[in-house]
Amino acid sequence: MRLLNETYIRMRSDNPPRCKNIILMTGTPEPLASISMPANAHMLDFRETCRSVSPQNICFLDETKAQQQMKDQLRDGERVVYFGNHVVFPEKLSRQYDMPREAIAVSFSDDDRRANLKRESEEKNEASSDEENDYQRMVNVENYLYEHDSIRPDIALFYTTSRNKEGINIEDQDIRHVYIESHSLTDIRQMAGRFRNGAENVYIILDSKGFGNSEHRYERVFAKTFCNSRLVGKGISAADELLRNFCAEKNLAQEDAYRTENSPVGDYIDLIKSKSPYIEYDYFTHEFRYNVYREKALHFKAIETQKFNAAAQTPSKLTALFQKEFPNSTIHTYYSPEDEGRAYVEKYLEQHPERFHPYEEIMKIVEHLREVLGAPKRSLKSLDEKITNPNCYLKKVGFRCHRRNKNPAHDNYYFYTLEPCAENEKQMKAMA
Repeated sequence: MRLLNETYIRMRSDNPPRCKNIILMTGTPEPLASISMPANAHMLDFRETCRSVSPQNICFLDETKAQQQMKDQLRDGERVVYFGNHVVFPEKLSRQYDMPREAIAVSFSDDDRRANLKRESEEKNEASSDEENDYQRMVNVENYLYEHDSIRPDIALFYTTSRNKEGINIEDQDIRHVYIESHSLTDIRQMAGRFRNGAENVYIILDSKGFGNSEHRYERVFAKTFCNSRLVGKGISAADELLRNFCAEKNLAQEDAYRTENSPVGDYIDLIKSKSPYIEYDYFTHEFRYNVYREKALHFKAIETQKFNAAAQTPSKLTALFQKEFPNSTIHTYYSPEDEGRAYVEKYLEQHPERFHPYEEIMKIVEHLREVLGAPKRSLKSLDEKITNPNCYLKKVGFRCHRRNKNPAHDNYYFYTLEPCAENEKQMKAMA
């Protein structure tokens, strides 16, 4: 925004003025509230009149359920877009979802990771003259998306980071499922908004791992000193001095810093900027400076993520938060696997109020709980092994069972009582 102000002033001061108006468009106007606009600036809000691209449904689930659900959807021939917090290569995704790599495309910004993928693809000699390797497929699918507003039809799983959270349109009608790992409300709005016909189902993964804070604790101190400190006897910063010396040594004009293909000045500016995310270069004043807006952006994102995480502790609060953010979408209240299992047992007891229950019915319940909850964490048993202790599943959802008679020769040996555990019984009475 500061650059916008300065650009506006410089262009208006020209005689005659080269530009009468500057237009800034954003789908996330909330951060502008903390920024002072030029005195004669006007803000026009067309969010209520623009075409709504809200998703039809927003659902919440954990990572384990998301992976199984995606696997089922992909096996059934569905197409899926996944916005992840971390870079994942096609080889891992192919194993994870049991699908050919040719149907997977990834997209991310990290230059080092892109170089690694290119090197690995070439070393494995994956591509013949008429076949794509993983790196070529990434580049080709990205270009196809930018040119056609569509993900190439042969791609069933498009895994992308925040690289594609803005600035692109996805017009595909046959992509019904979108998964999002981010817990930033702004990111979620942007990612869901890429689907210009409105995504049918958006799934928010509640237990996804964030980026973490890899920033050095003195990162901001370094950038401020590097960009703002004045050298003795000179009115320039250390960063500006480096660039001026480079231009003098190479006999280059600093005014040619605007990025063009193979621009030495532009490349050297990028090198200096790469030393800290808080260093930016103003192409109008030809000076480096501290990027205070990155600091504000990180603070804004942290507040949004905290709001999400606080609401996620209570299903009703999470539903209310997203209903406010997406008033035109249907928000599906999140139920944990334990909640789902508990509801299943409660429904069974409503339909079978008798005191004793046959062994076969108890084992049907337990088999369902095993599908919902997975194998017990403290057991080495797989889901294929026989269940010998029904309570290892029942107690996870607040219930327990006992044999009516412990004598194997007795007729009632294969009948059980099924009742809430003490703590769960208190909760059920309180809710009644």
